[in-house]
Amino acid sequence: MISVIVCTYNRAPVLQRMLESFFKQEYLDYIDYEILIVDNNSQDETKSIVEEYLQKRECRYVFESKQGLSLARNRGVFDTTGEIVAFLDDDVIVDKYWLKSLNECYQETNADVVGGRAYLIMENDPPEWLGPYFKILLSEVDFGDNRQLLDTGIGLWGLNLSFRRSALSDAGGFDAKLGRVGTQLICAEESVVIERLAIQKKLIFYEPKAIVGHIIGAERLEWDYFLKLAVGQGKTKDLIEPQRGICWQLLRVARSLLDYGTSIMQEINTNKSNSNSYEKKLAKWQAESKKYYLIARWKHLFKLQIAFVK
Repeated sequence: MISVIVCTYNRAPVLQRMLESFFKQEYLDYIDYEILIVDNNSQDETKSIVEEYLQKRECRYVFESKQGLSLARNRGVFDTTGEIVAFLDDDVIVDKYWLKSLNECYQETNADVVGGRAYLIMENDPPEWLGPYFKILLSEVDFGDNRQLLDTGIGLWGLNLSFRRSALSDAGGFDAKLGRVGTQLICAEESVVIERLAIQKKLIFYEPKAIVGHIIGAERLEWDYFLKLAVGQGKTKDLIEPQRGICWQLLRVARSLLDYGTSIMQEINTNKSNSNSYEKKLAKWQAESKKYYLIARWKHLFKLQIAFVK
C-alpha cells in the first residue's frame, strides 16, 4: 500500500485545490492507497475543508498540535501503515497519473526513494530576474523525460517525494529541528534523510511521470521572500552541522567570514559587469545567504562561550 501524507498549516484554500486534483486522478480504484491529512495546528478552515473528503474510505484526518513540518511528517508516518510513504505539499496540483506512475516506479525498480517532477504554477507574471536557481528555490524539479537512478538525490524536494518505509526508518525519520516551523523558513529536513540513504547506497530514483504543479503565490515572487529564504538557509546550514567545541566553532566563524567577504566582492564585480538582472540578483542572494550563515555561526559561538564561562 502507498500511504500519501499531506501536512498543512493555515492554507485551507490551496489545500482544497490540492485535494480536488488528487481525487480526480485516474486509476485510483486500482491502486491500494490511503491519504492522511496532518493538520499542523491550523487556525483557519482546514478541518472543515478536509471533512468534505472524509466520506472517501481512503481519506483520514489527524491534528498535530506541536508546530513544525518535521514533527507533522513524523506524525503522518506513525499514523499510516503503507509500505511506501509518499509526501505531497498542500499547495500542489496533482497530475491525473501521479499515483499510477509512482506505483509503477516502485514495482519496476524496487526503489527506496522516488522523487517526481514538479513544475511551477505562478499566480502572477514572474519578475525578469527569476532565473533557474531561483526556480529551484521554489522547488522546481526537472531532470528530463527519462526515469533516472540518482547517486545522491540532490535536487529532489519534499513537495513530491516518497520513501520505502523501511528505508525511511533506516534514516531515522525527519529531524525535528529542521523543516519549517510556522512561518520560519528553515529547510533541508528531506535533504538530510536523502543524504543518509545515499550514504547507505539505497536506490534513489527520479520518476518524470509522477508530476505535480507547485502553486506559487504572488508573495513568493517578491524579492523580500527570497531574502527570507536566504535567512532560513543560513540558519539551516548552521543547524545541520555537527556540534563541536568552541575552538572548532571559532574556525567555522573565521571561514564563514572569509566566504562572506568573497561573496561581497563577487556581487560588486557582477554589478560592475554587463551581467543580466538574474546574474546580479543571484550574486546578491548568495551574499545574503552567506551573511546569515555567518550570523548563525556567530550566535552559536556566542552561546558556547557563555556556557563555557558558566
